[in-house]
Amino acid sequence: MSGLSVSENIALIGTNIKKMQDQILAINTEIIRLEGGLRVFKNMQELGIEHVPIPKDQVDNTEVIDTLD
Repeated sequence: MSGLSVSENIALIGTNIKKMQDQILAINTEIIRLEGGLRVFKNMQELGIEHVPIPKDQVDNTEVIDTLD
């Protein structure tokens, strides 16, 4: 006779809920970060700034960009 384990399901669902809560926290943190950046750029636009030049000697060439999937 087949069946299911109540204890295993409780543990599994609890684990899944915790993972999802962690994901929600990470998403909310990212949304707040993006809203801050958006506010900065909107303020710049309101001040009439449309382009911010960056001198070549100020560019950080140490960033590693991973293009492999």
